[in-house]
Amino acid sequence: MGGLAVATALVVAVAGSGCARFTAWRGDPVSSVSALDGDLTPPSSLRPCCAFGDAQRLDLGPVPVPGVELENVVGLPDLGEHQYDNGPAPIGSDDERPVFETERNGLLYTCRGGFIDTAHVRDYADWTVFFTAQIGRRLDDGGVIALSDEGGQRLVRVKAVPPAVVQRIGRRPLVVALARWTAFQLSVWHEISTWCGWSSSSVFPETSSAFSPEDIYSNLLGASMAAEILRAEHARSEADYNKSMDVWLRATLTSLDVVPPSTTRAVLDALDQRWWDSTKRLPARELVIRRNLDVTDPLLPWLLPPGVGPATLQHELERRCPPGAGPEPLALPAALDGVRFADVVTLVVRPEDSLVEHVPFVRKGSELTQRDFPAVLEVLREEAVRDFGKDATRP
Repeated sequence: MGGLAVATALVVAVAGSGCARFTAWRGDPVSSVSALDGDLTPPSSLRPCCAFGDAQRLDLGPVPVPGVELENVVGLPDLGEHQYDNGPAPIGSDDERPVFETERNGLLYTCRGGFIDTAHVRDYADWTVFFTAQIGRRLDDGGVIALSDEGGQRLVRVKAVPPAVVQRIGRRPLVVALARWTAFQLSVWHEISTWCGWSSSSVFPETSSAFSPEDIYSNLLGASMAAEILRAEHARSEADYNKSMDVWLRATLTSLDVVPPSTTRAVLDALDQRWWDSTKRLPARELVIRRNLDVTDPLLPWLLPPGVGPATLQHELERRCPPGAGPEPLALPAALDGVRFADVVTLVVRPEDSLVEHVPFVRKGSELTQRDFPAVLEVLREEAVRDFGKDATRP
């Protein structure tokens, strides 16, 4: 990706130290990603952020909440400092989270990457770092990575890779590529599960945010950023990784030609009644009326369609976006140097009973893997067209 290449030079300057949920790489950092000193805890919560749109009004059950408008838009200076696994600790857990969070997340519009949800970027960057450690430990002998439930039981099966293949490709490149791919598959399941009714809160449905226009691209962008940080060996500690993410996030958004918050809001206004409906209140599913279910390689972002919005906005974007700026593709390869990722790593989900009747092709007690996702997504596309109109799955 061009934007990530631009950011690389900035990351070289990042250095850090310290220890928390993970510390230094063991052994030769160039050749070994098989273990970390101490355990890297899996991300245990999603960062709270936003449904697509701005100044959204809220219902609590059947009751409108007066005087509340949710501001979703942020600017580059507002993002704060990245924290691995940032967000509220699960109730009853022994997790020690900082009392004061330093991150601020939301939506930004970019000339090349469309809308970016920074919470999604950070979430799947963290997952990529976690999977790098876990897959690396299991690359020689295989094993299972147990994950917390989300829409059902989740686990990752890892098959052993022959030593000669690891030596030929290189341990670090192979493990990081597998981790990036796995994190993205996990993100696809998250979107499927929320579409089908799963929610992190029993009182607040999340169907309005499933496969919203910016989600999938933001997910892969975060996984890609973490992969580059890991390849550059700038995740030797939690502090090192957090600082690297700060630099990469800002540099990548800059390279994608991020616009100021006032312009982001103007683009959102222009898309009102096209991608989202400001007359609807959260958590209504009909709030977001365009859904991006495209997970093919290369992944392309949705940009403001030509001619949409007032002339003043068109002139503003012409001024801020480089001439000829188009969508920045993100590569989503399925293999590296002859090794198919799906032959090494399998994401397995056993959907919870409440989702069984909503997830296509699932019976009670059965399993889904990432191999089933394309067929599931085809059914969800049909549902989107039925519910939101014939253009529901395109910008």
